[in-house]
Amino acid sequence: MTEGYRKAALRLHGLSSADRDWMLQRLDTQEQARLGDLLRELRELGIQAEHCVPDEIEARPNVANADEELAGVADALALMRAASVPEITALLSAEPDHVAAAVLAVYPWPWRPRLLAAYGVEMRQRLARVLQSAPTLAPRVRTELIQLLAERLALLRQQGFAGAEETAGDCKAMNKKSPPFWQGVWQWLR
Repeated sequence: MTEGYRKAALRLHGLSSADRDWMLQRLDTQEQARLGDLLRELRELGIQAEHCVPDEIEARPNVANADEELAGVADALALMRAASVPEITALLSAEPDHVAAAVLAVYPWPWRPRLLAAYGVEMRQRLARVLQSAPTLAPRVRTELIQLLAERLALLRQQGFAGAEETAGDCKAMNKKSPPFWQGVWQWLR
């Protein structure tokens, strides 16, 4: 089997069963058979669909000269680069998908692959759809978003966030005390 079929099978394996069936129905019988064999092999090998992340999510953000552009928020950037996956998960827990996608796209975060791996397949698929159609953020919006993220992270740490042990309720309670990112960015843009 060719490399193209293997990649296609991995992508199909990462989809929901309804989406996978829909895609397979649009192929000719020979392609369905080839991909069906590879999908069966993936299931037999025990490869979990969660590990089949779409390329749109795996790709690094399209931010040229990110460090140079963000020099004005160097402290905030350093704080966010050092954040843990549980902290980022807590920060984004009450945010809509388009905000989570903007956070992922604003900078090539070192925690990005681990965060995506922690998300379920459904969440990664939603983020991939949002990222596919999302416009590139203007430099001032990117710097403001990073500054807001750092402020929220500092607040989270002040409130004694313990990491993975925190409950979703505790994270949501923290998010109720401060406005969502999108409200902060919207107010800044006015």
